[in-house]
Amino acid sequence: MAQTTTEENTTDKSLHMAATFTITVSSYAGFRYLGFNKTESIFAAAFTSFFISSLKEVLDKNVDQGDLKADAQGTAAAMLGIAIFHF
Repeated sequence: MAQTTTEENTTDKSLHMAATFTITVSSYAGFRYLGFNKTESIFAAAFTSFFISSLKEVLDKNVDQGDLKADAQGTAAAMLGIAIFHF
């Protein structure tokens, strides 16, 4: 396994957070459009985000705990933003 620099590692984690944030918000909008209520949509979107990000890690065949933590942080940030700002 090749070593990465701290800057590359930070950028990778930031991209994981941004991707899961985007997936969560987009999924939430989709579930709301389909007629789910706010609470159902938030949790369905979080599940969708966790599923997609976990599947991506498994398919990489190199599961990185740091990537999964960044994915969880991005999803949590999106859920919090939705809950606070009532998208």
